[in-house]
Amino acid sequence: MIEDAIGYPLEGEETENILLVGGLLGLASGVMYAILLVIGLFTFGFGLIFLPLAFVPTIGILGYYVRVLDSTVAGDPAPPAFDDLGRAFKDGLVATALSFVYFLVPTVLFVAVALFGGLLGGVVGGDGGGTLGLLFILLGFGVATLLSLGLAYVYPAALTRYAVTDDVAAAFAVGALGETLASADY
Repeated sequence: MIEDAIGYPLEGEETENILLVGGLLGLASGVMYAILLVIGLFTFGFGLIFLPLAFVPTIGILGYYVRVLDSTVAGDPAPPAFDDLGRAFKDGLVATALSFVYFLVPTVLFVAVALFGGLLGGVVGGDGGGTLGLLFILLGFGVATLLSLGLAYVYPAALTRYAVTDDVAAAFAVGALGETLASADY
């Protein structure tokens, strides 16, 4: 399985194009991140505001991943060409939005539990309050982690449904997702 994953980009006729475009986008993201991080350090954090810009090239890579999902479901043995950057960025934006929606609840739960647990420990006070706050945080983080793990199982299926149908609503179609998630192939 690992050999298949490593060898997959090398199959087909568009190998050089795929590796060149994907590599350049990944390199651009890393260089932008490093530059913006250094600028942020020398501007007392002001440059860190622009740090999310380093994610922009990664959106193109994520969009190509959506195309790979589509071609794989279609049964194509070779990876698709990395030739339509506009479509790649559009699909990457949709995939990013889908991941934001799918993981919004566990993220909010993590933050809310941390804040409430800290406040609870402070309000009750003393060793008992600290212990109570810590137990609340650990319990809440456990629930949020389990929810995140469950969604990490569902999200690739949802992204594949979007890739195949080119319809965002398909990523939330509970019946179709349930069939996919319950299948032995998945």
